[in-house]
Amino acid sequence: MRNGLLAGLAIAGLAAPAGAGVLKVSPDGLGDFLQIQDAVAAAAEGDIILVEPGLYATFTVIDKSLDIEADGGPCTVLGLIAIAALAPGKTVVVRGIDGLAAFVPVASEGLRIEDCAGDVRVEDADFDATGEGALPPFAGASIVSSQSVSLHGCRIVGGKNLLTSAMAAGDGMHILGASKVSLWNCICGGERNYSPDGAPGIGVTVDGGELFAAGTTFAGGSQFGGMTGCQPGADALHLEGGAQAHLLDDNLAPGLGSAPSLPLCPAGGPAGQAIQVDLASGASYEIVPGLAREFVAASPVREAQPLALTFHGAPFESVLLLFSVSTQYVWLSGLHGTLLVGSPFVALPLGTTDATGQLEVAPAVPELGAGVAGIALQGQGFFLDAGTSKALGPASSMLLLDAAF
Repeated sequence: MRNGLLAGLAIAGLAAPAGAGVLKVSPDGLGDFLQIQDAVAAAAEGDIILVEPGLYATFTVIDKSLDIEADGGPCTVLGLIAIAALAPGKTVVVRGIDGLAAFVPVASEGLRIEDCAGDVRVEDADFDATGEGALPPFAGASIVSSQSVSLHGCRIVGGKNLLTSAMAAGDGMHILGASKVSLWNCICGGERNYSPDGAPGIGVTVDGGELFAAGTTFAGGSQFGGMTGCQPGADALHLEGGAQAHLLDDNLAPGLGSAPSLPLCPAGGPAGQAIQVDLASGASYEIVPGLAREFVAASPVREAQPLALTFHGAPFESVLLLFSVSTQYVWLSGLHGTLLVGSPFVALPLGTTDATGQLEVAPAVPELGAGVAGIALQGQGFFLDAGTSKALGPASSMLLLDAAF
């Protein structure tokens, strides 16, 4: 397996960008920088930023290819993580870094991706929006006019509304403009309503663009138990502005309505809708048949350490690992997913899932070569059953580092 990974790197001609470096951020002063934003500003195109466990201030990436990953434990940004104006051919990866804007003085989403023609990959992170005084409360994440966005294993929650506010609580996520977004095994939840004159937040609103979601929970916010009258819960998913959605093995959970109350509403308020579609705008959706697969790679990993790869699919499926240093975004209906690794990519056979549908392998990371500090790969699971049915799983970051780091 180690030889297969090494051969794959060589055959595809995969190499770190010339001059790419590794920068370390640590709150204890032992790294190169104390704050992520300072590392972003100092980094060159294609650099790797390792973030040690701790609490950090908000940061923004503007038109620069970077791989920014937690290294060794939980990392939390107290405020907004923003990625903007990324040009075609550039990629930003953020993994394992939470955006907690819920209790900061500057109101915002936890994550905002805006005007990006390049590729944005976000993995293994929580995003909570500001509420409690933001009018109106923010969505947990906003993706605006961005052409290639994938979120994998993320939890996204809207902001709370005030008890005295007539504003609705925050939606889980807004996808706006001509955006293309994949959600893989995520949880997107609208916040519940805490105000007698307010409303709960919608799970996800898509206004224009295209959404693919696999194994994702869309949860509309519920009415607070003390509400009176027949107030409805929020919808799980809104599609408007000509939005198109492809939904594979998702959980659509509308919010609960207000509790029963006499004499106005003895049966309680109605639940929201699973999906609300503005047909007049041309919005539509399809339910994609099949099972949502999962793939997670350990990252970052140093030379000679095991690169743990975990796959979940149907029982007794053949599994291949697709990997590349580049990214792309192509919806492939015949493969029930979006192809996220760029060309050229290597397809490495790894084995067969067991009776529970799981496969775990851990090849050792090979020597990266003289002068190579790190290689930022994107891997993606590819599943093939005995009947030649094929399906893509999610992409996962595979950050390989020199042992010195």
